Amino acid sequence: MNKLLKSTILLWGSLCLASCGFVEEKKITGNYYAIAIDTHESRTLSYKVNEDSYVGIVEACLYSVGVSDHYLIAVQGPEYGTVTDSCILKYFIVPIKETFTYFPEEGIVDPLAKKECLDSATVLGIEKINWKEF
Repeated sequence: MNKLLKSTILLWGSLCLASCGFVEEKKITGNYYAIAIDTHESRTLSYKVNEDSYVGIVEACLYSVGVSDHYLIAVQGPEYGTVTDSCILKYFIVPIKETFTYFPEEGIVDPLAKKECLDSATVLGIEKINWKEF
């Protein structure tokens, strides 16, 4: 599916769901937010397009986000249940867009295991990361 069509579908879906309100809406940095529509387990990493609309970047369940100068590292856990040592977490490296975009998903490195993520972060020059857990 081309990027314009995908973004249009995500934007339309966000508009439809925006009227329902959120159980959680936390600003991470810039236009990047952690939002949950029905339950906290539905939390996603999203990009705010305008006052009421978001484009999803990383699907549920967003467990934590690391913020550096130029990148976010999103950690996706299981959608239902709790995160334990035995569960598999997926890591996504998201370049922070400094100017507004309808395509915030461009350039994402995903999904990665923890070691792959740390190796990629080193290659990208990501040093200091401030973590936010939900």
